[in-house]
Amino acid sequence: MNAPDRLFHSTTPDPWWQTYGRYLPLLGLGALSLSFTFYILTQFSPAELETPFLPQVYLPLQVMTFLSLFFLGSFLTLNTRRGYLLAAFFQTLIFLRLQQISFSRELVIGLIGIFGIIELLLTILLFILSHANFRQKSQPHHRSRHSQSV
Repeated sequence: MNAPDRLFHSTTPDPWWQTYGRYLPLLGLGALSLSFTFYILTQFSPAELETPFLPQVYLPLQVMTFLSLFFLGSFLTLNTRRGYLLAAFFQTLIFLRLQQISFSRELVIGLIGIFGIIELLLTILLFILSHANFRQKSQPHHRSRHSQSV
């Protein structure tokens, strides 16, 4: 059932254990990537993690942290797009902290606003696209004059 159908037809929601049960692989991947992140943090010094062409970036740590946040965020929100945005938000905060940028209230509120606007625009765009797709499928197909035999 696509998005416009769900707006007009009442359905009984699945119990929470069935809903989250479908997303258990994401939780498993999140736990696995979180364990790799923990391994990186405990077994390597910051000098070993520093990327030679990008100082103070710590690329292996950044990648594993992003994957952990993505999988866990996708499981918690039951939505991979929102999981991606949560991971990108927290990864931005971690990156800024690694760059020794001090956090202010304005910075955090600005980042929340930016990611909130991105989420709102994506939600509106996906609604419009699914609504247009729904209208296209519900319209009867007419045969053109060129396809009719004379």
